[in-house]
Amino acid sequence: MARAPGLSRHTPRLAAAIDRRRDARVRRYRALGRIPEPRRADSMNTHTSDSRVTVRNAVAEDAPFVNEALADTFGSTMMAVHDELLDATGDAAAVAERDGRRVGVITYRLDGTQTWEILSLAATEPGIGAGSALLDWLRAEATRQRVTRLWLVTTNENLAALRFYQRRGFDLVRVERDAVTRARRLKPSIPLEDDGLPIRHELVLEWRL
Repeated sequence: MARAPGLSRHTPRLAAAIDRRRDARVRRYRALGRIPEPRRADSMNTHTSDSRVTVRNAVAEDAPFVNEALADTFGSTMMAVHDELLDATGDAAAVAERDGRRVGVITYRLDGTQTWEILSLAATEPGIGAGSALLDWLRAEATRQRVTRLWLVTTNENLAALRFYQRRGFDLVRVERDAVTRARRLKPSIPLEDDGLPIRHELVLEWRL
């Protein structure tokens, strides 16, 4: 996606370093197939986070957008997590919209009668609150359907995702040591490190309703 025009607050050298780190982060997420930190009405299953971003259940016509958003964010719709390869489109999805255009998607699967696992969260337009709106919608929908637990998996070096989800009430409940090391048998393209941090462990976060 092209950047919006504007003045940079960074020197050229620092801006180049930031660009390299951002590009490395994108490549890492695509290889991992993990959930990144999103960039910044029950009867109709519609939730409004503010006057501009709304969220609704995905329908069949959204499938091309969902697949494209996941492929752009993660490199494919397949993800390596908890010792298996999964289709990140999941059992269900919701789509965020702003001014009539789709700007994000969250996918999840039914992991037991009262538990949902968040598989992916992708915002296609940064900085408009789509990621937060999607997460708010899912929590409201889970409450409506009497789901008792939402959970997800990220990795040990993904400090941005840990910050994002914990700020929104998710709790770190388990560390699966060397789970990413094992995942490389399923997906050898997973990198060994990011910005000097070894990528080895899966971290499980949950939100109890």
